[in-house]
Amino acid sequence: MALARGASPSSLARRLVNCGETSAQNAKQHQALRECEEWQFPARYHKLQDLLAAGEWKEADRETALVMLQVAGREEEGWLSIEALEKFPCEDLHAIDKLWVKYSDGRFGFSVQKSIWLEEGGKVDKRAVQRLGSRVGWCEWRGMRFGRGMRFGWVSCNLRFSLAAPRGHLPRGVLGSDSDILASWSWFPERVVVFRVAHRLVNCSI
Repeated sequence: MALARGASPSSLARRLVNCGETSAQNAKQHQALRECEEWQFPARYHKLQDLLAAGEWKEADRETALVMLQVAGREEEGWLSIEALEKFPCEDLHAIDKLWVKYSDGRFGFSVQKSIWLEEGGKVDKRAVQRLGSRVGWCEWRGMRFGRGMRFGWVSCNLRFSLAAPRGHLPRGVLGSDSDILASWSWFPERVVVFRVAHRLVNCSI
C-alpha cells in the first residue's frame, strides 16, 4: 500500500499519534488518518503534547496557561478576561482538551471538569463552586470553630500533579492563583473561570 506523494512513514506516524491512533497495521493507520484528516494539532501545541506524553503534569499545566494567553492575546495582562474566554477559539479549546484527556486516560481535561460541574447541577452559584472545588480536590470547604459557633470557609488549596489526583484536578493553572480563585469563588461565582470555560465548551459542542 503506497503512501500519498510527499508523505513519509515518519510523518504519517506523527499525524497518527496526534489523532490518537497507535495500531501498527497499515490498513488501520490509513483508516484512522482519513477519519481525522481535518484534525491536526497546531504547532503551538507540540510542546504541550510532549509534556503530557512524558507525564510532566506540572509543566503541562503551566504550558496550558501560557498557550491560552497567547491564543487570546493576553500575554501582557497575564490573565484571561471573561470576554476573552467567551471568544476563545473552539478549535484551540478542543485541541487543549483533547490532549489532556488523551494522555491522562480520561482523568484530566476541561471537558472532564465540565462534566463534573454538570453532575453537580450545572449552576453558577456558591454552592456549585463549593461542590466542584471539593470534588476535583482544589480546595476544601468545611466548618471551623469560630468562638462558640461554626464558620464555614475554604481551609486549604493543594494541587497534585499526578494521576493520583482526583478526577478533573487538572488543568488548573489557567484559573489563576489560589487567592484569586478563592476571592472570586467566595464573592463573585459568576466570574469563576472554570464556569466560563465550561460554558464555552458547551457552546463549542465539546
